[in-house]
Amino acid sequence: GFYFYNPFFLDRTSYVERTKLRLSRMPAGTKVVTYFGFGGDLPKEFNLVRRQDFNGGQLDFWVKSVEKCEIF
Repeated sequence: GFYFYNPFFLDRTSYVERTKLRLSRMPAGTKVVTYFGFGGDLPKEFNLVRRQDFNGGQLDFWVKSVEKCEIF
């Protein structure tokens, strides 16, 4: 699993895009927790399974539901 706490302060766009690409390659069942957001949208395969207010921020719990299907 992965935990992101407001992860990309500088040069956010390129880091978010690279992280999204890496997360999209992870197997089904991969878990991600974000606190104060991710800086963008997670790949579409990730489903928000729980949201909880915590210490002035928001914890989001995500699970990847299916493998990305690549067609050649």
